[in-house]
Amino acid sequence: MNRFIQEIKDLFENIRYAWHERKTAYIDTGPINEQYKKYRKLYKEKMVSASEHLKNNDSRGYDREKFLADDYNDTANLWDREDRMAKSINDNRYDIKGSLNSMITAYITSIGAVGGAALTMPSIYIDNSNILSEIAFFGFIILSGLTFSAGVLNQRRLNRLVKEQMAYVKEFDETKDSIEEKRSYEL
Repeated sequence: MNRFIQEIKDLFENIRYAWHERKTAYIDTGPINEQYKKYRKLYKEKMVSASEHLKNNDSRGYDREKFLADDYNDTANLWDREDRMAKSINDNRYDIKGSLNSMITAYITSIGAVGGAALTMPSIYIDNSNILSEIAFFGFIILSGLTFSAGVLNQRRLNRLVKEQMAYVKEFDETKDSIEEKRSYEL
């Protein structure tokens, strides 16, 4: 019984999260991608400069340029990671919306099918079991079972998507913090 209650609590928490996530703003990946390209270009320039210093037997210049190139490469990788996380967050947001809508629709349809079966039941027993009434009754029961199972599957999908989204958002925030920390070192 406790497991069932926990599953219901989790369901409502996931619905609350999905409802909130539905309203969050789309993350524009254009500026993030531009930052990635900027730092990737700086990395390449510093690597060329380092190779020039190496050709001229200037080991100090090589070490300095190589260090800067590695730093720019790390920063470019952080921007690339943030870009990928932003795209994942945006894509997953639409999946969460679809799963939430599908789950709610399936459960409502299942309830409606049970109502339809309840309406056809009196005609089976009162009207001497009309064959069409029996077919409608069992059709509603089958429809109710199928839509309920679709609702359960969409509920599980929603649980998985919410966990993924939380992980994506956490990693996105960590990457953003790492970039801010690197920027504070550059200043």
